[in-house]
Amino acid sequence: MPSSSPKPQDEALQPFSLAARELAPGRVAIEVSGELDLAVASQVQAAITDASEGNGIVVVQLAACGFIDSTAIAILIHARQALAARGGRLLLVEPVGQVRHVLEVSGLLEPDFVFDSVDAALADLGQRSSSTS
Repeated sequence: MPSSSPKPQDEALQPFSLAARELAPGRVAIEVSGELDLAVASQVQAAITDASEGNGIVVVQLAACGFIDSTAIAILIHARQALAARGGRLLLVEPVGQVRHVLEVSGLLEPDFVFDSVDAALADLGQRSSSTS
């Protein structure tokens, strides 16, 4: 029977944090680090709501997010719907490991929602806006 050993220090999850920055006028990125779960759900929801005020595009960077639960998935889906109702978009970028797997099994790895990089997400915005002109 295999023994379960603690994770090496370099594989331990980072502490939770959020950092928002403007990408361009009307476009904000929120970088998520650590675990995205019930314990921090209200902070994530508030950050997305704040970022969407006056901005049509909110990009959530998940490269440093090591875990996501169903509460966080629900918040992301709701935020996506709320932004879309106002003509905006929520985009997820750089999900890896467990986060990417959960998005996949949840049916959320959609080509207009999840991107491999911020550049790919912004390029998609440019293509969509030029095809609707």
